[in-house]
Amino acid sequence: MALEVGKLANVVAAGYPGVVLQGDSNFQRLLKGDVSAAPDLNLTQGAVQSLQAGQGGVPLIVHTASIAKGNSGGPLVDGCGRVVGVNTFINVDQSQSAKINYAIRSQVMAGFLQSAGASARNDTRPCAAKG
Repeated sequence: MALEVGKLANVVAAGYPGVVLQGDSNFQRLLKGDVSAAPDLNLTQGAVQSLQAGQGGVPLIVHTASIAKGNSGGPLVDGCGRVVGVNTFINVDQSQSAKINYAIRSQVMAGFLQSAGASARNDTRPCAAKG
């Protein structure tokens, strides 16, 4: 888990968005009871657009890695594979044909884990991955 990520840093969102799962034959088999079938993990690349404070001061990452329903709760990772955030919601503005993707920053999740009696290893070294 990385504590901070900077603007324009490369990130990857991972998850199982419903719109992608609809056409996944393994997911259809899983729904029919085949516990050996696993849907393919959906990965999208993007970059950090800005770092914001959301409602109540919650630290957020605005990013361009495409997310949809089903990505919520999934990780947003940097080029070194460290969790920098947890994908949480999107904001769609149809009048401007815009969709903005949001993740809660990892330090919030580290605090949550501590309050639940769990721990996370924080790696604050810069990520030197080339994208």
